[in-house]
Amino acid sequence: DLPAGKQVVTRWNPGRTIHYKINPGRLGATGISEVKTGISRLTAASGLVFAYDGTTTYVPHATANTTETHNGQTYRHWDSHDQRNRTHTDMVISWITSKGSNIYYASEYGQGGYVASSNSSTSAQITDGYALLRSDTGAAAGFGTGNHRGITILHELGHVVGLDHYNDPVMVMNPVSGRQS
Repeated sequence: DLPAGKQVVTRWNPGRTIHYKINPGRLGATGISEVKTGISRLTAASGLVFAYDGTTTYVPHATANTTETHNGQTYRHWDSHDQRNRTHTDMVISWITSKGSNIYYASEYGQGGYVASSNSSTSAQITDGYALLRSDTGAAAGFGTGNHRGITILHELGHVVGLDHYNDPVMVMNPVSGRQS
């Protein structure tokens, strides 16, 4: 635990290429294209460099060793080690339906996260990330205004690079627009 008021900078190493794979699910080529557009926009906004390593059928999930129970409630945590061992890449972005992953809550349009290793008391490097994107929400394809899948893609990629929610309705990290997590 950090002392009160202490902050730790958590980010991907800006001098390192981040490799990723996409599970296009039922969206196929459209899902791949939309994620690549989101990655391009993230690159333009952040300066981070990404390399597409192709497709995968892997879906980020929890395994038995990544669950814990508190007061009778079981919590599932993403198993980054399983993802790394099975995909050999830094990040997996997966299109799923509402029942597509055991770490996913059906009321959300997307979910994203990362793990980091601490290298000092003031900074930590993100080493692995994931994003789950729902393909069955009824959102329109692309990045237009209104209910489009693009806002969910950008929001969840924001979580993958370490951003938290920001309560402003015009910001992509607003937790309500598109019902992201």
